[in-house]
Amino acid sequence: MSSESSYYVPASSKLPIFMAISLLLFVYGAGYTINDLGKEDTYSHWILISSFLLMWGTMFFWFSEVIKENDAGMYSNNSTHLLCMVCLGLFSLKSCFSLLFS
Repeated sequence: MSSESSYYVPASSKLPIFMAISLLLFVYGAGYTINDLGKEDTYSHWILISSFLLMWGTMFFWFSEVIKENDAGMYSNNSTHLLCMVCLGLFSLKSCFSLLFS
């Protein structure tokens, strides 16, 4: 009873490393920004801003790779459904945070 599976395993990528670095920079920048709130002439907020830029850039390139792989037909129907649910979950999480902190 052997049946071929169309399970797709993506190639190795450096994007998770960039995301880990951006999250580390985010925690570092957020901590120093909070500690330096009353001080003048600090550059801790630039670390926080650069971590946001790195994080959004990494997410943009990562999701564009996933979309290209999906358009090429590399994913099965179950994987496509799962990707849609993950994107919907990320959008709802973003919406909750924007409502919570606005």
